[in-house]
Formats: sequence, C-alpha cells, structure tokens
Amino acid sequence: PTLGKKDAVVVRLPGEELTDQDALSKVAAANLPPIKLLDDSLRMFSKEFTKPMVMLHTEVNKDLDVGFKKLIYVVNRFKKGIPGFEAHFDFYVRDITGKEAELDEQFGAVVTDGQAVTALVDGKRYGMAEGVKPGGMGANKEAISLFLAELKAGELEAHVKSEPIPTDTGSLKYLVGKNFKKVVGQGDKDHFIMFHAPWCGHCKATKPDWEKFALAAKKAGVKTLQVSMYDATNNDKPEGFKVDGFPTFYFVPAGKIDKPILYEDDRTVEAWVDFAENHAHFPFEGMKISKAHDEL
Repeated sequence: PTLGKKDAVVVRLPGEELTDQDALSKVAAANLPPIKLLDDSLRMFSKEFTKPMVMLHTEVNKDLDVGFKKLIYVVNRFKKGIPGFEAHFDFYVRDITGKEAELDEQFGAVVTDGQAVTALVDGKRYGMAEGVKPGGMGANKEAISLFLAELKAGELEAHVKSEPIPTDTGSLKYLVGKNFKKVVGQGDKDHFIMFHAPWCGHCKATKPDWEKFALAAKKAGVKTLQVSMYDATNNDKPEGFKVDGFPTFYFVPAGKIDKPILYEDDRTVEAWVDFAENHAHFPFEGMKISKAHDEL
C-alpha cells in the first residue's frame, strides 16, 4: 500500500533478526510522536508516568516478513484516532503476547484480532470493552476517537478488579470489588469490614473470632450492623480505604462511605463490639451481642 506522509517507515536490513521488543522499538522510533514504546521493564503503574496513559497492546508476529508489516499497519491505524487528544494523554504501544488474561483482569479490555486498547487515568483503569473493529487489522479510527473523547469527558466507568459477586446469605458477608460501593454506600446499615489476604497467617488466625462476631450480631437481632470480609488481593482496594497490611479493619457508619474509620485496637469480639457501639450511626445495645457471643 502507498504510505502517507505521517505513516511509519521502518528499514530492516536483509536477514536481520529482530526480537519482539526490537520490532516494537523500531516501529516506535519510526513513528513521529506522540506514540512511545512501553517497555515491560517499566511498571505500568509507575510514578514515572505523570500524564494519563492510553496504550495499544498488540501481538508481535515473529514471522517478520508478514508480522512486521502488520505491526506497522496496526500502529498507524491507532495513530489516526489520536489527533486532537495529544495534549491530554500520552500514547504507548506494548507487546500483548501472552498477556491477554492480564488485560481482561486489570482493565476489562477485550482482545480482538490480537489487539486491545487500555487507559490509565489518575490511578483508574479503563479498557475498550468492545475491542477493536472485528475483522479489521488494527484499531478502528472512529472507535479510538470515541474512546478518547469519552475518556477525556469523564464519561467512562473505570474498571474494577473483582471476584464474582457471592450469593452467600450467612451472617458474615463477603464483599467484592463489583458490589463494595453499592452495598457499603447504600446507607441502610453500619459496616465493619475486615480486609484480608488468603495467604495471610494473621488473617486466618483472626477469622474464627470475626465469624463469631458476625454470628453473635445476627443472633442478637442487630440488623443495622453488617460484619463483612473483603479480599484485598483478588479485588481492587476501594477508593478511600488505605490497606498497607493484613488484616486491616475499617468501620463505616451508615451513609459515610467517604469517611471510613480505621480500627487499630484489640482483635477480640469484646473490643469490636465496643468500637461498633461507639461509632455506629444506628444505636444498638452492645451487651446483646456480647451475651449472644457467650452463648455460642
């Protein structure tokens, strides 16, 4: 095909062998800004990146006679959707080979024809859920432009890493990324939440008492207090909840999800009951829970 003035032109010597990263480097170098190469040695969430990032993830075919030409074509098609947004985002290209599951988990991005488009804005992750144009060889110009326009206007919902929403109906509720904000922010209950990690020994040691606390609250008939657990490794940490170690406990008075209270006292049912009684929006008698716990 005839190349335009803004198309990438890459020169490869006859017989020259290139690795995937070499190929990406050559394509990125041949493209005039704004596209840059995102080396996997740089962490995607590094503080080095100060501007919002938009990334084209594409497979690099080792059969460079065919794959290299396709790579150039893919990058150029991506580039055509960028004009008008250069001042708002930094643009990168990255090898997707072997990373398809990562993109789905971390960004909710759909990989189509070996390509996906993602964004990182103020620590929040976004992915083109519809993927690139099916059957096309490269990100569709109109789809890219629309994605960038909605991203700039703040009209897209950030992706949240989450386990499936549990169907549990027991006294101890298990929250996940997908339902945390809806459940805790509903305002109809006070919430006491234990943030844990499945591998954490301290969490495993604490869980039996935490379960007894939840069961005692239910047996005491305190319907306005919900005791919950949240796996902070397989789900994104909720905004406003700083979790540096495990377990970490937060109490959220009803209607105040934006003002969670960090709990740092003893890990005993008696201590949890006292703290909840003193900070709850909806009053309850702590003695009822303590009595129910003694009867377990």
